[in-house]
Amino acid sequence: MLREFEAFFQNEFDDTLWEYPNIVIDEAQDFPSALLEHLALLAELHDGAFYLFYDRGQTIISRRPTGQTQQTAAAWIDAHMDCRLVLYRNCRNTAEIGRTVQSFLADRHKNYLNAIHGKKPRAVFVPDAEALAAAAADFVRRMKSEEKLELQDIVILTVSMLEKSMFAGVTSLAGIPLTHQPAEGKVWFTTVRRYKGLEAKAVLLVDVHVSKLVKPTYQRLVYVGSSCASAYLETIFLSDVSERSIRRWSSSWIPISNRLHRELRSGSGWRRNNSRNSRITRFEHEKSRLLQIVF
Repeated sequence: MLREFEAFFQNEFDDTLWEYPNIVIDEAQDFPSALLEHLALLAELHDGAFYLFYDRGQTIISRRPTGQTQQTAAAWIDAHMDCRLVLYRNCRNTAEIGRTVQSFLADRHKNYLNAIHGKKPRAVFVPDAEALAAAAADFVRRMKSEEKLELQDIVILTVSMLEKSMFAGVTSLAGIPLTHQPAEGKVWFTTVRRYKGLEAKAVLLVDVHVSKLVKPTYQRLVYVGSSCASAYLETIFLSDVSERSIRRWSSSWIPISNRLHRELRSGSGWRRNNSRNSRITRFEHEKSRLLQIVF
């Protein structure tokens, strides 16, 4: 639908029918550059204001209508917007979550973290779908019983697509039904892409394959999903990388592995899960050497 609207607005819409002098766009990094240029022209024709809010680190949507990637919104903004004001302070996440989010991006400002503190995010490493479901159920149970959160304050986000998620066949966790749309008495399970721009007190990020963390777009997906958590963040990693693969990809692993290593072991960002679930605990113990290499 969005792509159809873009085509209509660019090719068929009568600009003389536009009535709004002032235009404000949020999540501008997701807009095609041609659409931003069109809207900027409309604002100029009406002698109005044109404001964009964006985060270049959250650019996870690309368009290839003619087989070639279009200019990104960030590149268009850099080239055409005369005045840019940068918000250096993280106003959504606790300092602990912000530090974890920051680990996925380079060159963040020294004052990026805010003064609100909370619990450290958790990183859980699992070997398969069964352990993933057990860890996710434990997350929902803890958020309800220990943190006293309402179900509408909990969201589960996949960095994959719903139909390809390892959660595709899961209908409930800890006795609570899952839903793909907000619904009373259920936990919302959706994709990072669909949830962009929203936030929840507690976010569980799933389908994070360690083998894919070398990909910049995948890193941005984890960054975007993590940044949606205002108070509690937990990420379940599927440890699917052998030591041989790590040695083969060593040069690609260095940037992301170094940042994750610092966060996991410094005590300032992510902390390893100390789950009492025997399968997860046993798996983490057996894979400790592998995790030391990766992170």
